[in-house]
Amino acid sequence: MRSLLELSREYQITKLTTRCEERLLQKQSSVELVVLAQEFSLKRLLEKCLASLGRMNIQDLKNCPGFDNIEADNLVCLLNNHLRWLKEQHAREIRQLREQSLKEKARILEIANELNSCWGYNKLPIRGCACASYTKSCDNCNTVLEKYVKTKCGELIEALQQNL
Repeated sequence: MRSLLELSREYQITKLTTRCEERLLQKQSSVELVVLAQEFSLKRLLEKCLASLGRMNIQDLKNCPGFDNIEADNLVCLLNNHLRWLKEQHAREIRQLREQSLKEKARILEIANELNSCWGYNKLPIRGCACASYTKSCDNCNTVLEKYVKTKCGELIEALQQNL
């Protein structure tokens, strides 16, 4: 491809340059293609490569042959693209953490609401005796209530510990 680009530059055949660039745009971005795009002023190829290489680890790119041949302004563009990608990745991770936190918060609130709902006349979800409703003076009712509250508190503590 290089030889075709050299010929198209030497004989000023812009159509050939365009066709070569279109073909190169189909290849996977690489440092080698950035250097080639710089050398032959292939703007679309350069933009595509700098955008996709911006998503790669900079250390890995520095180890690629030809990295030192990337022009300063293109290196700045590459680093800006990398920063933009890192910010987007960071924002995605924050969104995921927020969603996870909201789910965990909803689970904790559900347990707390279940605990809260058992207080009051005839609200205890489990019956332990023959009483028509929860009776404070009934030992069986109190035992059932204590067991229910301990179970729900255990669930609540477990949910809270998972968040730490």
